[in-house]
Amino acid sequence: IPAHNEEKTIGNLLKDIQDQQVSVAHIDKIIVACDGCTDKTAEIVKKLAKSDKRIQVIDDGKQLRQTGRLEQMYHLNASEVFITFDADTRLGNTLVVEKLALPFSDPRIGLVGGDDKPHTPRNFFESVAVASVDLWDKTRKSLPSYDSVHFIHGCALAIRKKYAQKVHYTNNPVGNDDFLFFK
Repeated sequence: IPAHNEEKTIGNLLKDIQDQQVSVAHIDKIIVACDGCTDKTAEIVKKLAKSDKRIQVIDDGKQLRQTGRLEQMYHLNASEVFITFDADTRLGNTLVVEKLALPFSDPRIGLVGGDDKPHTPRNFFESVAVASVDLWDKTRKSLPSYDSVHFIHGCALAIRKKYAQKVHYTNNPVGNDDFLFFK
């Protein structure tokens, strides 16, 4: 989880990950890479790590941006499948990790994206944004195949180790999810 000043959201995401039910997968580590955080993100993660030894924090004071942190973690990864979440994400249920990991039983699968859904809107502007996301969701799901860049979202991604270790982001691509799909 690359995180930059996510003190308001990181605790909820870590709790969501801890609550995951997994049978085809195993959560070896939960790593939060603080990317130049100036808030209490690292403190929150370190506190949670005291009660869950899987939780680790990278807090080196550097700001490498999201793609820099992802590349760093891809190369440190020892697991066959690496799952990453945006730090401001909430998992919709206790089977998210399972659903992201399951397709990797097929050796042809290298990258899997989660299906993101926005929270219930609280005002007019959020309603417009959610309507836009809903329209796009219906449009992309009408495509004849899920093997499309339109099904890969950076907020929840899983990548096979042999591909992750080859990733080198150049010039911080705008969409790391699109970059991974085409790579």
